[in-house]
Amino acid sequence: MSDEALLGTQVIGAGNCANPYQVFRVALNLKRLIDKVVPTVFDTKDITAAHSAVLNTNVLKLAYRAAGGKGDGAEGTLSCKHRAGLVFALLKVTGWYWDQAEHELANNELYSLRAVAAQQLAAMIIEDVAASANESYLFLGLLCHRYQISTNGEISKPVSAVELAVDMHSTIVIGSSGFQRCIKWLWRGWIVQSATDPHLYVLYDGTASAKLQMHFDPARVKTPAYQNILEVFFSVCFLVLYSIIVNSKLVEVTSIDVFEGLLYMFTLGLVIDEITKVYHVGWCYIGFWNVLNDVMYGIIIVSVTFRFLSLSALGAVRENYDEISFRVLSCAAPLMWSRLLLFLDAQQFVGALMVVTKTMMRELILFFVLLAVVILGFSQGFLGLDALDGKTEATRKILVSLVNATIGMSDFSDFKNFVPPYASIMYYIYSFMLLVILMNILIALYSSAYASIVENATDESFALKAQKTLRYVRAPDTDLYVPPFNVLEVCIYPARYFMSWETYRRLNYYIMMVIYFPILIYIAYDERSNARRVQYNRFKGVPDDANEVDTEWDMTDGFEDGRVASGWEGIRNRSSEINEGLRLQRAGERADPEFPIDLVQFDKDIRAVVQPVAEANDKGVRWDLFALYQKIDQLTELVETVLQENTEIRQQVGQIRDAKLQESYFKSEPRGVKPEDK
Repeated sequence: MSDEALLGTQVIGAGNCANPYQVFRVALNLKRLIDKVVPTVFDTKDITAAHSAVLNTNVLKLAYRAAGGKGDGAEGTLSCKHRAGLVFALLKVTGWYWDQAEHELANNELYSLRAVAAQQLAAMIIEDVAASANESYLFLGLLCHRYQISTNGEISKPVSAVELAVDMHSTIVIGSSGFQRCIKWLWRGWIVQSATDPHLYVLYDGTASAKLQMHFDPARVKTPAYQNILEVFFSVCFLVLYSIIVNSKLVEVTSIDVFEGLLYMFTLGLVIDEITKVYHVGWCYIGFWNVLNDVMYGIIIVSVTFRFLSLSALGAVRENYDEISFRVLSCAAPLMWSRLLLFLDAQQFVGALMVVTKTMMRELILFFVLLAVVILGFSQGFLGLDALDGKTEATRKILVSLVNATIGMSDFSDFKNFVPPYASIMYYIYSFMLLVILMNILIALYSSAYASIVENATDESFALKAQKTLRYVRAPDTDLYVPPFNVLEVCIYPARYFMSWETYRRLNYYIMMVIYFPILIYIAYDERSNARRVQYNRFKGVPDDANEVDTEWDMTDGFEDGRVASGWEGIRNRSSEINEGLRLQRAGERADPEFPIDLVQFDKDIRAVVQPVAEANDKGVRWDLFALYQKIDQLTELVETVLQENTEIRQQVGQIRDAKLQESYFKSEPRGVKPEDK
């Protein structure tokens, strides 16, 4: 694919965005705003409500003003340029509040609430920009552009608002509709990273192209949706190879066959991929499921090590090593099967289930810390009782009994004859603490974790989908080789030192064209099918991702897969069909002369009964108190009018009194006396 095709449409260039010092000033302005708007602890729902009285329209306007610049956000002005970094700055402010909440425990609740307010304000800005139907500015400028900030004299690494929100697990920001649309466009490959500037993301120019050759390109394999398909396919192949090897083990030691070789190649490719991503992405890449994967790879590597040792050994040692190898490999089966869930987390149900599992495992760590302390304490007590006679004969029995009690296999007879009555009393206390106290603590931890996740299940699944998308987007490779093909990449990598860069790129291009040929056929036809919808939407003047769901109540949405032919002629024919359908609908409504209603008057009557939600939000009050607010406002105006009229009357009375006094004064003066004589 040419660089021109990848450049697409860019909104904010490298030299046309707020610099790190300006971003820092914007963040300070926003922090000052939130400090004043949230002066004390409110109910969290007062902050996160759809039409919050705290974060109202006026606060949103002040947030825009905090970005500086002139032009009131008009396209091409400095204010438009600086406002693009507002979401990034608000997420930074959120991090500052989290730090304050951690270090100033006396005001932990207040700072945590301010962090929620910063995230909610960022979500409001995203929704406000999304409502303006300027997708390019929203996606490329506000969310995907990588910004830097200067703190303590140091310039941070460039990071986008999308990446920062996912790394911070800001479900409030991630759950906004504009953010989710951006993730959807990234997932489909409609937004791609610039080929010339790593700070930039651009719109893919081939989105509306119906030409197969435009989409039949190895570069499109970078699209997260297609990477996910490839990973699911190779994971199934990996599982099949593993099952064949484990279930077909022979008694005698044999050499490595094709299936084992493929399994080892798959494992090597996956390990290389993990190391590469951790190196380039950093610790943000490490997560619960990555650790499980790494444990599985470690088990397989241990198995492979013993397998190769068995081939070089002789006699009983050879058979022993071979037996250990396959037994260790069998232990990876639970992790191997659960690994399939990683590639189904894009589905909401599976995603929420995985989040619940991860959270519960985190709570389990706390339980095991408490359990370890209890076991160590009682172990030392029992071992001390055993050592009173100068011998330690029951050490193994004591440790086994204490561990068995944790899984419900406690046996009081083990301590019946052991240093009576001290050991029995201690074991009763241990059992009580374990079964009554610690187990109930574990149940409470699981219950709270499950309740918190289920309550926020939708946003949590959104966050998981966003994290999965960024895992693909952040892939550091210029030429993407999905494991196990990255083993091939490692093999050809030294060739770059013996040929020009352009020749090396062409070599990679043709290799990828061969190995990805089947998936490229699917990509070409899938993207051409989507291109017809995009063409139709652009013809109608609606966003590219519109008309993806056929709504029965909207007769003008129009597009249906398989009914709209390629090209503008097919779109015009479909538009004619829609117009004919509308004509028939109107004719059917007029079949009964008394059936139609006055829709203009109907709309007026509807507006009359609608609750004043928007008006109340503009005033910064709750909508259910807006009527009372209006009456108080009217009374205030009446009182002010009365006071003003009273002031005017008093002034008029004073003027009349002064005039009468002056008149009476001159009448009382003797005639013939000149004013200068006085």
